[in-house]
Amino acid sequence: MPPSLDDAEDMTHSKSQCPNPVSLWSNKIPNLQKIDSIRQITYFVPDDSSEDELFEIWALNNFTKQDESNPYIWATMPLRYINHIRSAVYRLELLKIAAYQDRGDTFNSGYTKIYLAHMDRTLDMVWKEAQEAEIKNEMSAEWVAPALNMWLRVEYFVRRHAAHEIEAFLAGKEQGIFEQDVFKLGEHLYNFLSHTHLINI
Repeated sequence: MPPSLDDAEDMTHSKSQCPNPVSLWSNKIPNLQKIDSIRQITYFVPDDSSEDELFEIWALNNFTKQDESNPYIWATMPLRYINHIRSAVYRLELLKIAAYQDRGDTFNSGYTKIYLAHMDRTLDMVWKEAQEAEIKNEMSAEWVAPALNMWLRVEYFVRRHAAHEIEAFLAGKEQGIFEQDVFKLGEHLYNFLSHTHLINI
């Protein structure tokens, strides 16, 4: 079953604050049962999902047949986040493939599974925040996604998500770098999937 609003453990943060950038990381390697539960749901953004200034995120339960109720609308977010969500969801799918195909106990295999679980927890928090905003009638074009914003800042500045790597990066640096507007980071396009820079023509 897809995650519910009550499933996000150790993910709470105040409404006015972004989550701690290391709070969703765990060094525990997920077992095969957990990996299968992550593989159960595929999130996607249809090409025609945008309406006015919002767009829809859909979910497909891969373990049941497709019909009028599967896939289904999972969350709604401001249109300005559409490319960020597509990139994050694409990374989640790549990590699913990598973790499922490499079932050994090698170091790289374990690290891939840890990153998969982290990406899944991050998106669970993003969905939780968006769903709660809808329930409270707070979803609008100006709504801010705290968990996604923090993930994007770590992605931009640190380019790693392990807790020790974030802490090492922050040592001696101003904490304010994680308060910058994610829509104004850099003056060039940034490829969040391959960590390469693209020329903005």
